[in-house]
Amino acid sequence: MKLSGPDALAQTLAFANKEIPAPRGSLAAGTDLRADLRMIWEDAESFADTFFRAFEVDPGDFEIGRYFPREGSLLTAVTGLWRKPAPPPRLTLGMFAQAAADGVWNSGKLARTTD
Repeated sequence: MKLSGPDALAQTLAFANKEIPAPRGSLAAGTDLRADLRMIWEDAESFADTFFRAFEVDPGDFEIGRYFPREGSLLTAVTGLWRKPAPPPRLTLGMFAQAAADGVWNSGKLARTTD
């Protein structure tokens, strides 16, 4: 179900309002699942899977670890001693809306669509 830009955003926000439990602030294209909604990776992955099915979006190259890197591994602890890891990219509702409009998740394209 490919949607147009404004329709995709409106339907994505309506979907998120239904799927994301309160309390949450008002939702917008720039709402970040990790920073604004304080989701953990399991909840974000579940949201993405449900979204992909509901909007018939091909998950493409979606990988939850890109947006919610695992922490606490021995390698992370050792490398963290001499360098601070780069912050993960944002995962926003606008990115989901764009994927719904495109019909596929394309991380390279969506990285430029974070709000």
